[in-house]
Amino acid sequence: MGRRSARWRLLGAIGMAALFAGAGGGLLSAAERPGATIPEATRGEVEAAEEAPAAAAAPAFPEEPAYSGGIEIATPEPGAKLRGTARVKVDWENPLGYLIFRIDDRFAYATTPPFEMKWDTSSAADGPHVVAVDAYDASARYAGGASIGVTVENTISTPAEGVLLAVKFDEHDMMERTVSARGELGALRSDEALPAGFDVLEGELRADLSVSVMDAFYEGMSALVRSRLRTAALVTEGTSQSAPDVGRYVMLQVSRNGLAVPEASAASKPRLGLAEISLALRDFPVLPGDTWRSPIGVVCDLYTRRGVYVQGRHVFEGLRWYRGHECAVISSSYSIPELPLYAQAARETASAVGGSATGMRVKLTGARGMRGGMGGGGMRGGMGGGGMRGGGAGGGRQGRAGTAGATARPGAPTEILSARLVDLQGTRRTYLTRQSGRILHTEDTILGQVEFRAAAQRVAALADGPFAVELTGARGMRGGMRGGGGMGGGSMRGGQARGGAGGAQRGGAGGRAAGAQRPGAAAGGIIPPRLDYGFRLTTDLIVD
Repeated sequence: MGRRSARWRLLGAIGMAALFAGAGGGLLSAAERPGATIPEATRGEVEAAEEAPAAAAAPAFPEEPAYSGGIEIATPEPGAKLRGTARVKVDWENPLGYLIFRIDDRFAYATTPPFEMKWDTSSAADGPHVVAVDAYDASARYAGGASIGVTVENTISTPAEGVLLAVKFDEHDMMERTVSARGELGALRSDEALPAGFDVLEGELRADLSVSVMDAFYEGMSALVRSRLRTAALVTEGTSQSAPDVGRYVMLQVSRNGLAVPEASAASKPRLGLAEISLALRDFPVLPGDTWRSPIGVVCDLYTRRGVYVQGRHVFEGLRWYRGHECAVISSSYSIPELPLYAQAARETASAVGGSATGMRVKLTGARGMRGGMGGGGMRGGMGGGGMRGGGAGGGRQGRAGTAGATARPGAPTEILSARLVDLQGTRRTYLTRQSGRILHTEDTILGQVEFRAAAQRVAALADGPFAVELTGARGMRGGMRGGGGMGGGSMRGGQARGGAGGAQRGGAGGRAAGAQRPGAAAGGIIPPRLDYGFRLTTDLIVD
């Protein structure tokens, strides 16, 4: 019973410590708004900048006496120089107690026996750090603590002749890679809603890929690789589902410089964008600070999960220990002005504008199935709004304009014509193992905006008298505007227009409007024209 209680108290302590530590904000924090310059900084510098607001408020811990109570940090030794993953072990004889570890006075880990923590020092800046531990007994009373000073030294000296960056392959080699991604959108107003299906833009993804080297060429300098998506869980609004790409595979051609592109013979087959994350390395040795421009393959969203290739600017930061491996660290930055997510097929657009009290101009754009001339026909649609009676070919009188409103009724489905990401600014850090030539880890951060274009049918009365009608997204034009006269002889009233002897044009506000998703309609609000957008994606190679 005591052990179980200690574990529940441990969970509470973890939650409180994480809260006090201010464990990071979202992707769309004020410092990362679209349009802001994204500095080319090291991971430690980025994390320090993100954590600066939280650092102002010191973590709240129980009042404690001087460190005592038989608590001792057994490893590492005080003053030790650490790199890669360090093992922090504490000696304390209390099987029912728990410990809270802190690095530089910030929460790092909490545990019951055995009292050990694995500290990945690659996330810390080189230099001095303080490792501290606080102990609590089974009643959650402070029992003592200890602290030591250590030095992190993950940076590795680069040879004077530089380093040749290369990706290497062994024929019939098998690798496993994990991908995790998370998207964020700016806040919606109370009267706004996302189009159906696009809530995935602020979802989360966890996927596993198997990578098989089918054939290697030129002494391992190039390879044909088969990448298969084994599992993929897509979480949207708390609901998890398997991604539709599970089981799909793609053949990729990967060169020594690391760029992975779909095989030419398979260009017409479905692609697996998550397998195309790569960049082209420099073809000759580099020194820290060297830069170059080359293609980079990225994935920018969870809606399509499509790989795109853009020109990136790359900087070799130097050699560094990461997860127990000597790695070359490359920082990349790239821009994407526009990336389409969805676009409807072209649709008919019709508009009629009253130019005067005695005449009307009609403009039909992209209409299908138009027949005959411009006279006597009628438009049959679902346009509410008052009557409009015509007399003959050139005259008539105008009835009172209806009051259908200037926009679609709130809550009514709104057809979405297209969606796209715009003004994207991205950064990536790549860790390439120096000996084995494997991409061990990548992390992308992308900021920009998502833009929706919707078609809202409108019926409005102009202030100066003439009646104006606009139909957008109309389908199935029938009969056209057939006959011999002008636009006389008909009437537009109560939501439909009748012509002399013409056919009918169906569609408009009351006709059949395509949904979205067909991405469909926002089910209870206005579709926002633009929202801030943030996306973070990491990949990791599973190594023993």
